[in-house]
Amino acid sequence: MDRIIYILNTHQMVSFLMGIEPFNVESSGDVEEPTNYEKIWRLFIKPFLNEASKDQKSEFWRQFYEALTQLCLLDKDPGLEYYTIFSHLVEYYYLLYQEPHYQESIDLNTLSHKIAQGITRNKKIFATDYRWAGAKWNKSFNKGLGLLGVFIEISKQIQEMYKGPSFVPDELF
Repeated sequence: MDRIIYILNTHQMVSFLMGIEPFNVESSGDVEEPTNYEKIWRLFIKPFLNEASKDQKSEFWRQFYEALTQLCLLDKDPGLEYYTIFSHLVEYYYLLYQEPHYQESIDLNTLSHKIAQGITRNKKIFATDYRWAGAKWNKSFNKGLGLLGVFIEISKQIQEMYKGPSFVPDELF
């Protein structure tokens, strides 16, 4: 809980979500990842949400939403920035599926439009970015479209499994 309180007090949510030092959580296993997104949620975010006050939770969700919005606007490494966004969306929706009482959180419809705009703006970059889940060995999931394929598949899963909004422009489906 202390780590999240520190992140909230110092407004370092973007760095935390991206796994930028000192917030990197090492990936384990055979697949290279920029940081271990699942572990971030399991070890830090979920315990925080279980222990935090209502005000602390509201502040967390406010900064979480703001960080995802900021990541949509960055252009330093679009592949990493959007991979971070989609990785956290997967964890967020999985959390809501397991524990629906977290539903109060954030307006994903507005965010989905910003993400879709970024996907459109960077689709050529994403289609040739073969890092992480976009790797060529993972073409059964990414359909050979690099990170663009990953984002399309994750968006489909969020819509089908969790009834969430589309995060990818309709013309890409």
